[in-house]
Amino acid sequence: MSEEITIPTASQSEAEAGSVTDKAMTPLRTKQAIDAQTVSLDVLALSSGAGMVGIRNDRSQADKNAEGPSIFDFIPPAERAAILAGTSTYDATDDFNQAFAEMDGTGLTLLVPGGTYRVRKLMIGGSNFTINSHGAWLHQMPGLRVDNNIHPILSILPTAHDVDIGNWYFRGNIDFDAAAFPGGEDGYMHGIAIASAKNITVGDIYGEDILGDLLYTYGRNTSEAEMIRNLRVGVVRGSNIYRCIVALVGAECRIEGIIQEGPVGFRDLDVEPNNASGTYQAVEADIGFVTGSQVSIISADADVINKSVRIGTLDLDGSRLANSSAPYPRYQGVGAIALALMNCDTTSIGEMRLQNYASYPVNMTSNWRELSIGSLYFANCGAADNTLKGIFVQRALDQDRNELPPPEGAVLRIGKVTGRLESSVIALPGSAGRRLVASFSGRIRVEIGSAKVSNGMIASGVSGSIDVDGEWDFGEGYNEIAILGCRKLIVTGMKATNAATTYGMYGSEEITLIGCEGEFGVGFDYTGASTNIVSIGKPIVG
Repeated sequence: MSEEITIPTASQSEAEAGSVTDKAMTPLRTKQAIDAQTVSLDVLALSSGAGMVGIRNDRSQADKNAEGPSIFDFIPPAERAAILAGTSTYDATDDFNQAFAEMDGTGLTLLVPGGTYRVRKLMIGGSNFTINSHGAWLHQMPGLRVDNNIHPILSILPTAHDVDIGNWYFRGNIDFDAAAFPGGEDGYMHGIAIASAKNITVGDIYGEDILGDLLYTYGRNTSEAEMIRNLRVGVVRGSNIYRCIVALVGAECRIEGIIQEGPVGFRDLDVEPNNASGTYQAVEADIGFVTGSQVSIISADADVINKSVRIGTLDLDGSRLANSSAPYPRYQGVGAIALALMNCDTTSIGEMRLQNYASYPVNMTSNWRELSIGSLYFANCGAADNTLKGIFVQRALDQDRNELPPPEGAVLRIGKVTGRLESSVIALPGSAGRRLVASFSGRIRVEIGSAKVSNGMIASGVSGSIDVDGEWDFGEGYNEIAILGCRKLIVTGMKATNAATTYGMYGSEEITLIGCEGEFGVGFDYTGASTNIVSIGKPIVG
């Protein structure tokens, strides 16, 4: 049996500040039950014939070699029916760990018939084998949380490489274990923990009632042997997860998708690491899609700048926000930020949707170089935020909460953005000064190909270019300012509408308007504090 390793459990990043007990037959559980029942019937039908893989402990070694191994070669015959029926209380931990050890280096496939297996902590430390699991659940025994060390249902150890673990369903004991050990705020009863392994393939996984992260990775940069290389994962779905559906604490990985199917206490995707004097592996992640409510791409260690995070489709909706049944202490709730970015070189998103966030939805802070978004749609975002007032907010703070300048050379690129700015300030018309981009204590560069935005201002604290290519409805700005504190900004194709109570700009310089037209009713330049303003092609009045 592989020996267990101890993985440090530093606190979750401090860069950012519903019970699920109904086991009704949801579409997902129906599919799982059908998968399990199909395999169970196959197992029972073939149990008396030579064609079944591993149904009997009394098979000869020759038969096992010819037919392939099964976990039922290791589990007592009297326990199998209850496992297949999903009612077993038998502890199958030692059986699984023995099977994994015997599979090491064989190149064979281990069959795990559908059912529910009660286990403590399973460990894979070998290489060159595959697991074929048909609708199988791993349900962790309660009462294992005796300290703040990790106790995953399944651990992939640093010695593991070239293993395909297949598809799994994981169930923890979030309420029981949280009540049994209330001393610490973090939970480390992960679904899968992968530490420093190479060439690991994980299929589609689903987890519920997990007192920790559903998928947790741990890689360090202190040696090649400690890094995670070529990790491939299918679709990861989670419900009633105490911390994160996916937490990447150092990894090089590809993930097909991440789906929030119920309450999550911290993040759907958390790209860390924590602060450990620069010893964690920088993350390189390629993710097909994320459907959830919160994504954090934050290294809390300024000496570890994550290399790249690529997400094909990012669909974040504040209406999905819900804390786990054992409440996570740092759950953000109604003031949640959809996407937070810090200490990451490049972040690219193909298609992004942001909906139903009371606060500003996107926060960029320090040490990021590029955020690129192909297309963005936003709705009902930022209405309750009466301070920073942006969809994209660049604001970094030091330990004493003093504002820091933006990272030098940082650029926000958006191919096309569509949305309506909102305000909850009933006494004021329009968006009460909400704007698409707001940068504080310095400027960031923006490159926006097409902006179809209504009911608010354009930007503050930016340089670069914005192609409006049509109307910009300022929503009766009520003495707000369309372009505030910007420098070396080019705006093209804008027709200013509904701007009778809006100023054109203030505190800006080297602003070029190309093919823009319209009238700012209360004046083009508030107090005349802007310089080097040029309009080419059409007149702007104010």
